[in-house]
Amino acid sequence: MSTMTTSAAATPAPASSTISSSRALAGLAIMLLTIGGSLAFALPVQWVQMYFRMGSAPVEVTAAQNDRYVWTAGIAVGALLVALVAAALHRKRGLLALTAIAFVCALIAAFIFQVPAGRFSVEGASTSVQPAVSCSALAGDCITDAV
Repeated sequence: MSTMTTSAAATPAPASSTISSSRALAGLAIMLLTIGGSLAFALPVQWVQMYFRMGSAPVEVTAAQNDRYVWTAGIAVGALLVALVAAALHRKRGLLALTAIAFVCALIAAFIFQVPAGRFSVEGASTSVQPAVSCSALAGDCITDAV
C-alpha cells in the first residue's frame, strides 16, 4: 500500500504561471515608466507656459495652474515609484536601472520646475533687527538693548 502525500507548500508553482507573472510585472513596469516619464517631461513644459513671458507683467499663479502642477508631479512620481517596485520584483537589472533613473529625474524635475516658484523653499527669516527689551517689574522701567 502506497501513501501519497501532497502538500500545497511542497509543490512548486507551474512554470507558466511564473513566466506570466514575470511578464505581467515587466509590462506593468514598462507601462508605468512610459506614463510617469511622459508626465515628468510635461513638468518643464507647464513651467515654461507659466513663466516664459517676453516683455509682459509678472505672472500670478491661478488655482487651476497650481492644481495642474500638483496632479502632474504627483502622478509622475507615483507612477514611477510603482514602476520601480514592479521592476524590482521583476528582477531585471536593466529595467530596474532605467526606472530608477527616471524616478530620480522626475523628482528633480518636480523640484526644479515647481509652480508656483518657491513652493518648496523655506521662507526667509526677517532681516530687521528687533531690539531686546528688559523690564523691571518693581520699578516699571524698561531698557532697550540693541542686539
